[in-house]
Amino acid sequence: MRTGIGVVGLNLFFVEEDKKYIKNNPDDAKLECILNSYLKPKVTLYVNEHVENTGIMEEPGFHMESTPPKTPLSEVTSIDVYLSKENWHKLTEVYDSEAIGGSFFTRCAWDRCQMSFWSEDFFSKNNPYSRNTK
Repeated sequence: MRTGIGVVGLNLFFVEEDKKYIKNNPDDAKLECILNSYLKPKVTLYVNEHVENTGIMEEPGFHMESTPPKTPLSEVTSIDVYLSKENWHKLTEVYDSEAIGGSFFTRCAWDRCQMSFWSEDFFSKNNPYSRNTK
């Protein structure tokens, strides 16, 4: 997992290795990385069976919390992102031709959160212009 700050908020990027880790560790389905910006907060993604939405305008199956709570992104020390298994499956299994991979977008405390998934195999199977279309 990699993370960054985009024009409208937090971006999370996933690859095949992340997908395999979540699949092989269902009881500890989480990924971690450091956001290399601001105070360099630790970002943790938890993939859970059910996710309770408590944020304003968050998509179903998504929730985000920060430490300290309710502070600007430039002042947080950690970010916890909760995604339902259903949304993780959509992100990593449903091809979005505009994103050229998997995608999940939602409103969050910092305007928006964008998640993207890409793998060579995923791209090859779904891109009509790929020479490796199977």
